[in-house]
Amino acid sequence: MCAPSILSSQNIKTYGVEVSQLAKDLLLKIKEVFEKDLYNWQLKAVDTSLNGRDVFVIKSTGGGKSLTFQSLCLKHPRAIVLVVVPTNAIMRDQVIFAYSPSKADF
Repeated sequence: MCAPSILSSQNIKTYGVEVSQLAKDLLLKIKEVFEKDLYNWQLKAVDTSLNGRDVFVIKSTGGGKSLTFQSLCLKHPRAIVLVVVPTNAIMRDQVIFAYSPSKADF
């Protein structure tokens, strides 16, 4: 884990994305806890959410959606973050497709 004393706003990659000081503070915490930098779309989502606006993100599996929104709890530990993952629906669709007699119709 990164030592908090080493982290400063100079260590935070923002990829040219303009973010608020509130977001920069959270990015330091994310770097400390998860040892990761966020992608520019994650920076925008975090900054937008921290500024009180709704955020809706569609990305592929493993794209970093959960980290984006779960990281907000580092700034507001009593916050409730709802991440909807349609994993069961995706698995069901894959099973139906696998057992489908006419796979060519898909």
